[in-house]
Amino acid sequence: RNVTKGMWTKYPNYYRKNLPYNLPLDVADEGYFWWFVGIWLGDGWVDKDKVSICFNKKEVEYINRMQDFVVNILGRSPYKRERNNCIEFSFGHRELSKFLSSTFNKGAANKTIQEWVKFIPYEYKYNLIQGYLDSDGCVTRGGHTSEYWNIEFVSISQELLEGFQDILFSMGLVSNMGLLRKAKIFSIEGRTVNQKETFRLRLGHQETMRFVKNLPFADDPKRTKIDFDELKKKKKKANNGCFLSEDLNYIFIQIKVIQNDLSTGTVYNFDCETHTFITPYCTTHNCDPWFTAA
Repeated sequence: RNVTKGMWTKYPNYYRKNLPYNLPLDVADEGYFWWFVGIWLGDGWVDKDKVSICFNKKEVEYINRMQDFVVNILGRSPYKRERNNCIEFSFGHRELSKFLSSTFNKGAANKTIQEWVKFIPYEYKYNLIQGYLDSDGCVTRGGHTSEYWNIEFVSISQELLEGFQDILFSMGLVSNMGLLRKAKIFSIEGRTVNQKETFRLRLGHQETMRFVKNLPFADDPKRTKIDFDELKKKKKKANNGCFLSEDLNYIFIQIKVIQNDLSTGTVYNFDCETHTFITPYCTTHNCDPWFTAA
């Protein structure tokens, strides 16, 4: 009852730490491997023992990079098939197929990031997000004459984007996420298409500059399109809605809306010593039990 609009909540930047893990397959270059995972999360799928990824025909740099990874790192022979404006890139790998489906799930709407992946080393997080940027992301100006740049990721899996937001926070990068468009039914060339809800994860100018400058693949088209020397120095904007502590150990989120609701029915109460709980980026307080067990 004492909370008011404009107050700030303080949340631990939980995934800043690294935890040990074991990959179920042997890879000679783990950074390259996590770039591949990012690409697959955006435009890939598995079918039994086969792994496939779809590229735009114009994305020659990414196709060549994937060719190098599959041949020289995984030791497999890929198969490429052209479909309209796309290249379907496939190769057989039983262990990798099992790892991808069990760790990130199958289907664009069901893909998620397991908790242990959020604790991988800092440098590999850059590889992972660069791969996802190279598939389902874009780097664009705020407008035709604007010198401000943005990074945007788009997906029908809200949980997947929330996982990437967790990782970005752990890297010291603030992002915002919201609904891009609602589900709807429309017609394309006489076919009825059910469009699912689509979500967008976005980084502002300052975060975009910091991220793109540190991309592991310096020749990436998403990086080379920006001429950093020609950009004018920008004043850092005031903290608006969300910011990180100087040591990056805490996330501060501002309260924008307060809504009171009445509810009737059964309440299931989880309790702890402090009676205070943390859900994703929201500090909550539990109700007290109406009786005390003997």
